[in-house]
Amino acid sequence: MGLGDMLKKALANDPALPPPQNPGLSSTKDTVEVEFLPSNKKVKAYLGQNVAMIAKAAKVDIKYNCNKGECGTCTVNFNGVNVRACVSSLPSTSTLKKFTIGVPTKK
Repeated sequence: MGLGDMLKKALANDPALPPPQNPGLSSTKDTVEVEFLPSNKKVKAYLGQNVAMIAKAAKVDIKYNCNKGECGTCTVNFNGVNVRACVSSLPSTSTLKKFTIGVPTKK
């Protein structure tokens, strides 16, 4: 048994351990489904992704003005809570796999 074999054995994962969890450092990110109401458009998104970017990918029209979260023009209902789309993101970690964003209709 050579040095290479010893290192390979020493660095091997213990089969008794559970599979490793994604620490967020690799290129694989957890995806979730985001549904926009009232249009019912659905799109896949990454945890931590900006709401405005998700809306753009879903081709959902949200009105913006200041893009700083100060004016309230872009207020949407995110899972029952009013947030400003220009400065809000999906949570970076979540057990939920689906989120709902309600966009005000034009008056």
